Amino acid sequence: MGTVVLPTTAELEAATVVGRMHFGTSRVSFDDAMHHQAMSFTNGEDRIVRVLVTPLKSDRAQVSDWKVQPLEDSEVWHTHMTGTLRKSERAVLVGDSFSTKQVRARCQQTLPVADFYDRLDKFGLEYGPSFRGVRELYFGQHEALTRVRLPDGLANTQYAMHPRFWMRACMPILLC
Repeated sequence: MGTVVLPTTAELEAATVVGRMHFGTSRVSFDDAMHHQAMSFTNGEDRIVRVLVTPLKSDRAQVSDWKVQPLEDSEVWHTHMTGTLRKSERAVLVGDSFSTKQVRARCQQTLPVADFYDRLDKFGLEYGPSFRGVRELYFGQHEALTRVRLPDGLANTQYAMHPRFWMRACMPILLC
């Protein structure tokens, strides 16, 4: 087994939760996200993670997440992700601008799900059974459409979007 890496989607979820707490509303976007470095773990290792929020304006804040190396007497911090949290005054209505049928019409190529995970393995991205939630995959030029499913028991309202769902929905873009 290789190195265990915290999914970027978990960091996105953490930033979203921090934004909700900071602004006191669930209407928060995370803009200009930049992933700088993977947060890796070795077996049984603990990490201390700090999420820093720096207010910019009344409706914006800079966010970054950091970790400390697990070395004794060392406080070497590494930036993993940065971005801007933005308070939204209104809910984003995805249905007004998104048509699954239109995207599906543009995404004419299909790929068997087993072949998709084989390709990820070739990139060194090994996903165990509980992380293999892509059920259908269609892709076109610069976009992908997937049908994904969370394993039973992971649907939880504490998340804006469960990190495993984020990951499953975003992985197929690697093929575009």
